Amino acid sequence: GDEGTPLTVEDARHLLRRTGFGAPEKEVAKLLARHPTRGAAADKLLSFKPAGFTPAGRDLRLRQNSWLRYMIGARNPLQEKLGTDHGSQGPVLVVGGAVAGGVYGNHPDIRPSSLDDSGNTVYSQAAGDPFRSTDLRDVYGTILTRWLGMSPASVLAGVLPVDTGDPDERWTEPDLDLAFL
Repeated sequence: GDEGTPLTVEDARHLLRRTGFGAPEKEVAKLLARHPTRGAAADKLLSFKPAGFTPAGRDLRLRQNSWLRYMIGARNPLQEKLGTDHGSQGPVLVVGGAVAGGVYGNHPDIRPSSLDDSGNTVYSQAAGDPFRSTDLRDVYGTILTRWLGMSPASVLAGVLPVDTGDPDERWTEPDLDLAFL
């Protein structure tokens, strides 16, 4: 179906699960009642804005430092620690005292017609794509270069090697200078 196709219970469950909200019956019913078509439901979920969140204190700083040491210590952090076969794209919530906190990046296109044969979102680096993927390697690269002072050349050579292939589908043009640091 297209954007005007009526939203079914199965569609609502699928959308809620794929966006990380879970699919309790109460939320499925609410989505069906307020957004009766696939397009309206997708628009609602894609326009989600989290409530204000301002963590602070020594415990947060310790957790941040512990996470960063853990990720840097991995031979290939993206595959070994995050399981990128399940989630390598999406907006990033940045928090902390030394950063410009907020949500950075784009939500992936979660419409059923846009998913691949396995039901996963399609990774895209195409410049004009409104669902252009926020690649976690750009996030990690920014932390390594801007916060830890590594040179971009050493990051790309030893930690985050650049992909080869179609630049619309692969991470071929790193951005190691995201605006949050």
